[in-house]
Formats: sequence, structure tokens, C-alpha cells
Amino acid sequence: MLLTPKAVIICTCVTIEFLILVEACVTKLLETAFAKAAELSPAEQDLLASRVLAELAEEDAFDRAIAASSDKLADLAREALAEYRAGQTQELDPERL
Repeated sequence: MLLTPKAVIICTCVTIEFLILVEACVTKLLETAFAKAAELSPAEQDLLASRVLAELAEEDAFDRAIAASSDKLADLAREALAEYRAGQTQELDPERL
């Protein structure tokens, strides 16, 4: 596929803008990870990207689940404290788990 001079200029400008954005917003460790990832084959890059995106989606889902259940968690915490204060709890023995 041949690019026209205009397409090359646009691609170059987009690449430069992306690199400036990455440099401004990415930690050094993540920048190093991106550089290492760029050395992988396209198939390996896609696999790595899929794993990272799946992990981020799982974190988002977990955060949403916690936020949606905050009232329930607060009720459970109050109940646990009431049981503790009433002497209805016992010390956890890790050896018996």
C-alpha cells in the first residue's frame, strides 16, 4: 500500500502527537513496557493488548460492583460491629482455616 505525501504527513503528525501525549501522560515504567511490547510480533502484541484490556475491564467491573453494593457493605459492617460489641464474635485462628 502506497501512501500519498499528504497521508504520510498526516500519519507523521498523528504519530508525533501520540508520542507527545504518551510522553506527557505515561509513567517511565509503562513507557518501558510499551517499548518492549513494540518489539513483539503483531500477533504477540495483539495477545498482550487483549490481556491488558481484559484486566482493565475486570477492574472496572469490580469497581462498579463495589460502588453498587456500598450500602450493602455498610449494613454488613454495622452488623459485624454490633455482633462484636455484643460479644458474639470469636477471634479468628488462622491455623483452623
